[in-house]
Amino acid sequence: MIKKLITPGQTLRRIISKEIGNTYIFLGDDFFFQDIIINGIKDNFLIDSGEKINLIMGVDKEDDILNNLNMNSLFNQKSIVIVRNAKKISNKFHSELIDYFKSPSSDKVVIFIYNDPYVSNKFVTQLSSYSTCIDMRTPFKNKMKEWVSYYLKTNKIIISSHLLDQLIEEYGDNTKNVINEIDKLNIYSNGDIGSILDINLNKKENQVWKLVDAIGRRNIQKSIEIYRNLHNNNTSMIKILINLLDLFRELINQKINISSGQFIRNKIILKNLNQYERYFSIDEILNCINLLRDCDFAFKNTSIDEKYLIHSVLTSICMRKDA
Repeated sequence: MIKKLITPGQTLRRIISKEIGNTYIFLGDDFFFQDIIINGIKDNFLIDSGEKINLIMGVDKEDDILNNLNMNSLFNQKSIVIVRNAKKISNKFHSELIDYFKSPSSDKVVIFIYNDPYVSNKFVTQLSSYSTCIDMRTPFKNKMKEWVSYYLKTNKIIISSHLLDQLIEEYGDNTKNVINEIDKLNIYSNGDIGSILDINLNKKENQVWKLVDAIGRRNIQKSIEIYRNLHNNNTSMIKILINLLDLFRELINQKINISSGQFIRNKIILKNLNQYERYFSIDEILNCINLLRDCDFAFKNTSIDEKYLIHSVLTSICMRKDA
C-alpha cells in the first residue's frame, strides 16, 4: 500500500524552503500540478546553466533511465530525471530501480509520474517507501480556484472572481485546461482578458442553451450540429450532460405540477418547458434521465470516444417514439 500522499501545496512550500527530496512519485494526471512542481524543483535545485533536465518518456527508453541514474557528472553538475509513463517500466528493471531509490544520488532529483492516481502494485509500494509521494489529482472547484488565482497573481493577470468562476465551470475538467485557456486569451486580448473572456463565455453559454432547446424539441439535426460546434470549441462534456439532465428534471416537475426553476435558471428554457413537455411522456423523461446518467458513467469510467458517446445519446433521445 502506498504511504500517505502530500498535497502539491505542501510540496511547493517545502521546495521553496529548499527542502528538496531526491526521489518523487507523482500520482494523478493534473498536468498543471505536475508542471508547477517540476518548475519549482528546477528553479530551486538547478543552479548553473549547464545543469539539465532529462525527460524520459517510457517503455522504449528503459535503459536510458538506469543510464541517467547511474551516470556520474565530472563536475558534480545537478540534473533532474523525469520518467513519464512510469507504469510501463518492465519487471526486469524493478530490482535495480528500487536499489537506486533506497540510496539516491544527491546531485539528482528523480521523478516517476503515474497518471493513474490509484495505481497499486508491489513495485510502486516499494518505491513509495523511499520517495515523496504527491497527490496530483485534479482538485475540487474551490481548490482549483485557489490554484488558478495563484497562477494569475504570479503572472500579473487580472480577472474578476465572477469571470474566473465561469472559466472554471467551462474548462475545469483539469486545472491545466483552465490555465491554457487563460494563456490563450491573455495573448489574444493584449492583456485585456476580462472583456474578451466575458464575450467568449457568454457565446459558449448561449450555445449550450441552444442545444438544450433543440433537445427539448427533439430536433436531432439541429442538436447534432450545435453539439459539433460545442465539441470543436472544447466545451466540457460534463457541462453539456449536466444541463441536459437538468432539462429532464424540470420536465418531470412540469409533469407532476411542481413549480419550475429548481434546476434551470435560463428564462428562455423555462418559458418553453410547456412546449418541450408535449414531446415527451413521463416514461420517456425517466428513460432519458437514466440514459444521461449511463453516459456520464461511461465517460468517466471507460475509454469510449466522447464524440461518439454524445452522438449516440442525442440520437437516442431525439429518436424515441412516444410511449
